[in-house]
Amino acid sequence: MIMGLYEYIIFFSGVLYIFIASVQLFERKKMTGHYIVIGLLVTVGIWQLYHGCMAIGLLNKYPHLTLTHVPFLYLTAPLLYFFFKILAGDSIRLTKKSVFHMLPFILLTVILLPFYFQTADEKLALINNPYDKSLKYPFYPFIILIFIVTISLYASTFIIRSFPLLIKKELAIWKMTVVTIINLAIDYFLVFLYLIGLIMVQLFNFPDVFYISIIKIISLFLVAQIFFVLVIMARYPFYFKQISDEGRRIRYATSRIDRLNVDDVLEKLNKLMDVDKIYCDEDISLNGLARKLEISHYQLSQILNERLSKNFNTYINEFRIREAEKMLIADPLRSVTSISYAVGFNTISSFYNSFSKMHNMSPVAFRKNMKFNN
Repeated sequence: MIMGLYEYIIFFSGVLYIFIASVQLFERKKMTGHYIVIGLLVTVGIWQLYHGCMAIGLLNKYPHLTLTHVPFLYLTAPLLYFFFKILAGDSIRLTKKSVFHMLPFILLTVILLPFYFQTADEKLALINNPYDKSLKYPFYPFIILIFIVTISLYASTFIIRSFPLLIKKELAIWKMTVVTIINLAIDYFLVFLYLIGLIMVQLFNFPDVFYISIIKIISLFLVAQIFFVLVIMARYPFYFKQISDEGRRIRYATSRIDRLNVDDVLEKLNKLMDVDKIYCDEDISLNGLARKLEISHYQLSQILNERLSKNFNTYINEFRIREAEKMLIADPLRSVTSISYAVGFNTISSFYNSFSKMHNMSPVAFRKNMKFNN
């Protein structure tokens, strides 16, 4: 049996998924979220290996491999659900309630046990004609029904719960979260695509070649995704730890701001800006300003984004530019460079860029324009 380039790529990516998961097992101080990501990688790796077997017709040669991927295929759904909860900032602990998410997986495994103990000929008969009522174990349609219903429910949950998260302004702050959301969106698309293929073939009698085409498309997307993950890991060595940390950071910021008197914080912030002119300190930072306000920098960042629709740099630079405007007009003999440093800019180029962005003209042109008008 000769494998083409497509089959080699699929098998290679499947092994790669499982290999990366295995490497992550050696990570120290693993948390629950870490094990969820590892499980997700393993299940997707098994997907790929089974898809490779389908693509080259290996199942007909080795029928005992048939349906071995189904429990793992379903396991992807609750793992994605838990993974999403991590991204949403929910604390994840595997409790007794977590077992309920595994019940369909357990049920499918139990239902499939009789099939796994059948002979090769019996399995081939089921593969070739799954709806033949004369078969010894005519349970295949029931498995498909359970699978479609449960996957549909999880897919609906993903879509409903992901929408509020995708529009959260915090995502503009945590760049790694955005990357992870993109990665998760790919998974949503693949689950949806698989579901469509399954429904079309099993319920509407589309030809098997249609299902195989869907599988090939999914497999190629998974190949692209694993290389996407590798690139991320090269750039962010602690990517899988950051996945858990991201959700915790956003959860912390969101929950804590609800306990703050935001109006009081803004009043203190205005005093620091208008009276103390803290923006003139070129070393002022989000952390430093948050400490003066006696809040966390996550909270300050969220307040600036949600209440003022600005990030920290934009907020500070606007005060600096307004102060520079006064100096340019009040002291026409003072150099632009001196004024830029006086208001807190540490380079003349950053001052020019910020000033031009706000006024569509340079500080020199602004000064000349104001002198002409006066």
